[in-house]
Amino acid sequence: IDPFDSNVAMFVTGAGIWGTPNATAADSDEPTNWVFWNRGLEETVVADLASPPRGAHLLSGVLDICGFRHDDLDNPPARGAYSPPCNGTRSLDFAELEPVIVVRVGNLWGDGTRGAISHDGGATWKAFGTDPRGAKEGGNVSINADGTSILYAVKEGPAVLSRDEGKTWT
Repeated sequence: IDPFDSNVAMFVTGAGIWGTPNATAADSDEPTNWVFWNRGLEETVVADLASPPRGAHLLSGVLDICGFRHDDLDNPPARGAYSPPCNGTRSLDFAELEPVIVVRVGNLWGDGTRGAISHDGGATWKAFGTDPRGAKEGGNVSINADGTSILYAVKEGPAVLSRDEGKTWT
C-alpha cells in the first residue's frame, strides 16, 4: 500500500506487479480494478547457458521456469519452456562430438525426478530413470564428448556416474 496514497496498492509476484488505483473501494464492498503494471520486467534467473556447435543457437537453464531451446535469438522460443517441466534447471551440458545429446538437472520436477536427457538438441526430453542418492536441488551435470557417460555432482553428496542415460548411478 502506497504510504502517501492508501488508494494505491500493489501485489508483487515472480510473474510481475499487479496494481490498483482504487484499493479503498474494497472498504465499502465495491470492486477494485487490478491491472498488470509492469512492462518488460523479468524476475527469473539464468543459471546456465550452452551454445552447441550445431542445432539450437542457445540452450538456457532458468530458475523458476526450467529453461528454453532458443532456435532464433530474435524471437521467443516457439516450443515454450522445456518439458518435462521443472522448478528450475540449475545445470546443463551437451556432448561436444554429438551436440544433439543434451543433459540437464534442476529442482524437483512434476514426475519427481531432477534430471533429463535429450537426443534432439533440447527439443524433447526424457526424464532420468532415477535420481542419484542425495540429489535434492539439482547440482551440476556434465556429459562426455560422445554422449555415453553422464557425470552428476549432486548438491549434497558425491559425484556420480551413469552410463545408461540416468537409469542407474555409481
